[in-house]
Amino acid sequence: MMSRRSRRMMDQSRIFGTPPEPVFNMKGCCLSPNLLEELLFTQAASNERQTQKATAEQGIFKCGSLVECVFIICEKTKQPPETRYIAAELFDRFMRAHIPNLKEKVRESHMAPKQRNISLQNEWKHTLRKLCKHLLPFMVSCVQIASKLCSHYNIVTCRRCAELLQDKGHRYQPCKVLTFELLVMKTLNYNLHVASPLSYVETLLEIMGHNDPDTPVKVLHETCLKVLDVVYIKRKLVYERLLQLAVGDSPVNPQTRSKFAPVENDVMLLATATIGAAAYFTDTNSLQMICDHLARITRIPIDDITDFSSTIISVILH
Repeated sequence: MMSRRSRRMMDQSRIFGTPPEPVFNMKGCCLSPNLLEELLFTQAASNERQTQKATAEQGIFKCGSLVECVFIICEKTKQPPETRYIAAELFDRFMRAHIPNLKEKVRESHMAPKQRNISLQNEWKHTLRKLCKHLLPFMVSCVQIASKLCSHYNIVTCRRCAELLQDKGHRYQPCKVLTFELLVMKTLNYNLHVASPLSYVETLLEIMGHNDPDTPVKVLHETCLKVLDVVYIKRKLVYERLLQLAVGDSPVNPQTRSKFAPVENDVMLLATATIGAAAYFTDTNSLQMICDHLARITRIPIDDITDFSSTIISVILH
């Protein structure tokens, strides 16, 4: 028999504990149909603005071992799933802004008379070596900022970051960790809003569950998290295959990649393809029905959703 104390502790954990997954379509606790529709329109409009500004350079720092390291940091600091995707996006944006800033500083420094005896190339090599040593602190700072943006109860403090870095051989005090965090925010011009694909996925799942209560949204959500992790880590391979599918036998050149950039940075398309791939792994027979449902909600052509989903599936299986 369970003691009264144990039952009371379980009741408290239900109230105060963070659930492992969102609660979908719970009457009285979730968004109304009108608010859901407004949220979808808002996300779609934001996504369209971002795709119009997309460049081929976006995403080069949120794939492979770099993003895998960000995910490991999030796991060690016990962050919710959304934190790792926001942190990966922040790290990519920061690195793409930070490296040009470093180049400009090296160029200006080289113009000084006392530095002219050092070649510009050697000075840049020295700067790159220093940057490599700072990659982990920058990643930790991006996770720290992402945890605040998610308003998670287990926020990553400067002291916790310092302990994490010390475990990896970096002896930084909390005040130095704060310096890294401020540098990241300053480099991003304090514009920290990023489009997390998970928020798009969860909006679509909520709408799908509202339209069809038989849709296994909780199972799909759990599988989507695993699919998204693979897409981030194998990002380069996923989008290379999707590009080849789009161009066929035509040669791929810089102009082609520039035109493909909006597709590569279309978060709504990624969200639909992620759900489609998750549907395949949970119930193969439901893939076509799920993709059709997603096409009706997002107005994205079903062929685009199916092609992208199939590309993700092939990468995961092979």
